[in-house]
Amino acid sequence: MLGQVGTAAKIPVIEALRGEGDRVGLVGLVDLARHSGVLVFASHADELVRALCTTAVWMDEGRVHTSGSPDHVLAAYANR
Repeated sequence: MLGQVGTAAKIPVIEALRGEGDRVGLVGLVDLARHSGVLVFASHADELVRALCTTAVWMDEGRVHTSGSPDHVLAAYANR
């Protein structure tokens, strides 16, 4: 699952955050998103995608399967 927060020129890419109690990592991501304007975040942690992202993209085998709000994409992914 990939998520997007805002828009800007510099785009940090994050792919590894556990989500279970990783408060320091979460605070760092929120701070990074605020300062950069964009955060590309790959995760299977639904709660982090909902907390950090305004737009989500479900990719399957290199292709966009579904995109939209985090709730919409997570629901589609859960019903696969």
